[in-house]
Amino acid sequence: MVFGIRRNASSIMQMVSSRGTFGVFENRRGRNEFVANLTAGDCINESVLLHLPTKPSMAYARTDGIAWYVDRDTFSRLTIRKTYWDRFFKTKLIGNIPVLKYLQDDRKLLLAEAMEAKSFSDSQPIMTIGSIVEGLYFIVGGNVGVFNQTPRGTIHPQPTILHKGDYFGATSIDGRTEYARSAAYAIGQCNLMLLKSSSIYRIAGKD
Repeated sequence: MVFGIRRNASSIMQMVSSRGTFGVFENRRGRNEFVANLTAGDCINESVLLHLPTKPSMAYARTDGIAWYVDRDTFSRLTIRKTYWDRFFKTKLIGNIPVLKYLQDDRKLLLAEAMEAKSFSDSQPIMTIGSIVEGLYFIVGGNVGVFNQTPRGTIHPQPTILHKGDYFGATSIDGRTEYARSAAYAIGQCNLMLLKSSSIYRIAGKD
């Protein structure tokens, strides 16, 4: 079994050994010179995945074994492009918030990076009346029921149902501690993105 890893090749850009021993050779001054042996858990040419310079390499199986490889195009599709669309989606959510929509793009990107994924099962409380509000919750999957408190302190008997794309939670960006005037719970499996109040103030509230 022979794996050839060539500089700027469109296939077999990184190899990871999961079993067996592989010898790695590099072409130096026109000659293939032995560099090292790969064993389980070792890898070569990972820098190529990030478009960084690397020397041409060849990996030869010294024993029976198994090696995994990934090409740069696949790596880009599964990671770099996914990261781009993930940031794009998050900044779009942030753009729906009136107090944040006019921030410069670099600030929105920083807020997007600060978001945390949260999951709640059916009927699980997300926020209770009187508790400290962690931040802004964005619904990315499922529904949320919200019981609002009236100015007189009573609770509306029927919840407001929020859906994907809606948000709830913090109402200011001045860094002050907020206490919830509403109770929120998950309806079915619910996936949220949390942007903590401390992050909002640090990134957007000091200007």
